[in-house]
Amino acid sequence: MQSELAKSHDCQTAGPLIRSQLGCDEPLLKELSFSVDGIFIDRCPAFYLKNSNFAYEALEMHGWREKGILPFPGGYLDQPNKYVETMNYLDYLFSLKLERFK
Repeated sequence: MQSELAKSHDCQTAGPLIRSQLGCDEPLLKELSFSVDGIFIDRCPAFYLKNSNFAYEALEMHGWREKGILPFPGGYLDQPNKYVETMNYLDYLFSLKLERFK
């Protein structure tokens, strides 16, 4: 079962307003687009990552982490480095998205 976070990035289940705000169907206006580490993003993240199992699993794990559920035994510092780095990068990407809609 997908987490609420992963579902919110699924263009198929998003409502028309969200689809237009996030660029699910067509590119966003240039002033609404942004760049991450030199990569220009003008569409919904799901548009770019829809064929990547890793991306959706990472989004699910991010949602679980927000609820205090970790994928491996122990605390946050006991998690594999790749998990911690991925969660930190997702936090960064979501912060960029939130800043854009302020």
